[in-house]
Amino acid sequence: MFMVLLLLGWIFVPIYMKAGVTTMPQYLRKRFGGARIQICLSALSLLLYVTTKISVDLFSGAVFLQAALGWDLYGAVAALLGVTAVYTITGGLTALMYADMVQSAVMVGGASVLAGYALTAVGGVPALFHRFPLSLPPTTQRCPHRALALKLLRPPGGDLPWPGMLLGLGATAGWYWCTDQVWDRVGLCGIRGVWGLDYMGFWGILGVWGPDYMGLGGV
Repeated sequence: MFMVLLLLGWIFVPIYMKAGVTTMPQYLRKRFGGARIQICLSALSLLLYVTTKISVDLFSGAVFLQAALGWDLYGAVAALLGVTAVYTITGGLTALMYADMVQSAVMVGGASVLAGYALTAVGGVPALFHRFPLSLPPTTQRCPHRALALKLLRPPGGDLPWPGMLLGLGATAGWYWCTDQVWDRVGLCGIRGVWGLDYMGFWGILGVWGPDYMGLGGV
């Protein structure tokens, strides 16, 4: 993710800025001409957003409100939609940036505290690396890939071969992070702001280390 976000900041965003566009559908219309490709990609992006991202975010947020406050599931969804619509329409992209900043601080802070408690409970990082391969899954049967659980690049014949991880996920990550509407806007704001490319590098570092300290509590 770190390299992909640098790719967005170094290559894609300057191209968007030079072309005077803010979205990939706009760029494709300028590049190839005609409105059909812009309309088709916009419709596909909206469909993917609604079915794979917005629906999941709303459902997870509603489940949390239901568990924490006892709200009705559909009422919680309506409340989330209403609050999001109000601060988005009134505040625009600035409000979204501040919301992302607050959410990132809460997530990083909470995950860091939880990771600290988890590491203290198991005896530190060396103890974690020593004890985790010896642990058993809930079925009390040893997992065949448990010895490779803490290795990012695994053998080609394993369950997650490194060629597929680098080539397959690299292409998918490049498509997602460099053409996604949200991250295009974030990249444009970062490049035009005072942080420049450091902004994209910072988000890349959070993306690399985020799963680690957020998952330590579960490990």
